[in-house]
Amino acid sequence: MKWLIKTYMAREHIETISELASLCGFTRRLLYDRIKDPKTFRIYELMALNNVLHFSDEDFLMLLRGREI
Repeated sequence: MKWLIKTYMAREHIETISELASLCGFTRRLLYDRIKDPKTFRIYELMALNNVLHFSDEDFLMLLRGREI
């Protein structure tokens, strides 16, 4: 899953996970923990990520299902 987020971060010109966490309103530790275990993401956290990274519909659905990509 980390590679997917890194891909979208590069497209949006976001350089670090810390910067992404800040833009989404998360702590860096929370975001790292969620990336490590995607099933623990809450809907509002995924929506915040989507608002910043603009996932494709297919990728967003995989994130909603909690599958590791």
